[in-house]
Amino acid sequence: MTHFAAIGSGITGSTAADGLADSGVEITRGASREAQTIAIEAVPVRGRSYRIRSIAYWMSTIVVTGEMVAGSLWALLQIEFNRVQLQHLGYPPYLDLILGPWKLAGAAAVIAPRFPRLKEWAYAGFFFNFSGAVASQLFRGEGPSTWVYPLVLTALTVVSWALRPADRRLPDTKPSSETRPVDWAIAVTIMVILFVLSCLTIPKGPPPYYRNSDVHPAILSK
Repeated sequence: MTHFAAIGSGITGSTAADGLADSGVEITRGASREAQTIAIEAVPVRGRSYRIRSIAYWMSTIVVTGEMVAGSLWALLQIEFNRVQLQHLGYPPYLDLILGPWKLAGAAAVIAPRFPRLKEWAYAGFFFNFSGAVASQLFRGEGPSTWVYPLVLTALTVVSWALRPADRRLPDTKPSSETRPVDWAIAVTIMVILFVLSCLTIPKGPPPYYRNSDVHPAILSK
């Protein structure tokens, strides 16, 4: 009798364990479905506006980086096109040898994934390069045919920078505390002092480490 009771209790215990196991499976399945639902809801909906933004980003980025890669190659090879343009604008030929490698590095930084801070520096370099080309042509009194294209490249640089995806941006950082008026007062005071010191220390005559024979007479007469 005791033996059958033990068997009966064992069967009952196993049945209860199976019931608990089944309920555990149901709970697990329910939790899994709920997690999948939450995960699906968490995925951002990428609609038409996202596609348009992505296309605009990549088109503007490819144009400006392509211009930088080509500009780097032309500069390092010092082709006739660049030599004539630099001479006409009054820049020395070796300027291409300085800017060429930086143009290539900037294009690589913008195209490559990650490195968001480096991309900020590269975009700043792009903007200075293209806007400087516009200013150079305007200072020389050239017509729109010479400065419209670099002006368009300047605008495309801004477009590429503004439309870059989240994984190509710096994370949002909030200031630890609000800026106090005294902080602005200190900054303005320092700038005023530096400006006054710069005015008081303006050098007269050519640099002492250059011989007068190295300086063009037209420059010395000014």
